[in-house]
Order: sequence, then C-alpha cells, then structure tokens
Amino acid sequence: YILIPRYGLTGAAFSVLFSLMFKSLVLYFQAVRGFQFSIDLILFLKIIIASSVMILIAFAFNVDSIFTLIAAAFVGCLFYMAALLLLKIIRYEDVFRFYNRIKRT
Repeated sequence: YILIPRYGLTGAAFSVLFSLMFKSLVLYFQAVRGFQFSIDLILFLKIIIASSVMILIAFAFNVDSIFTLIAAAFVGCLFYMAALLLLKIIRYEDVFRFYNRIKRT
C-alpha cells in the first residue's frame, strides 16, 4: 500500500513482486527444514542473471503498440536464450533437440 499512492501501477507491481519474493523465501526455508533438500544456488543465481538481462532488454523498448510489445517479448526471449547458453545453464545440444521435437509435431 505504501508504494501505490506514490508510484501508481508500477508501485502495485513492485509490491506484488516483493510480497511474492518474501513468500517464496518463507516457503523455501520451510521446505528445506521439512524435506531436507538443497537447491544449487549457483544455478539459481545464473537463472536470475539471465532473467535480469531479458528484463533490461525488454524495458529498452518504448512499448506504444502491440507490435512493439511483441517485438520486445521476442527480442527479450532471444537474449534470455543467449544468456542461458553463455552461462552454460543449457547446452547447444538441448536447443537442437528441442527444435527437432517441435519440427516433428
């Protein structure tokens, strides 16, 4: 509620983002305590970095029509895939295997 009067819709979006992040952290710690598992934090950070690159690229577009929105989403996805490949989260073989499966259907 604090961010909405000052920042409007953007403040509401960030409020939801922060609350969901907090909820995810609480659920993570409860799951670790209850099920004794661990998450690869390096992999998690790499995914966060790749997502941040995609968001920064998408925000670089001045979205004023449906065409620029689609273009921003497409270019953002391309940069996300490139970041995943560069950070070695996925391999080139995985991309080709995925492409071949889509081509068959």
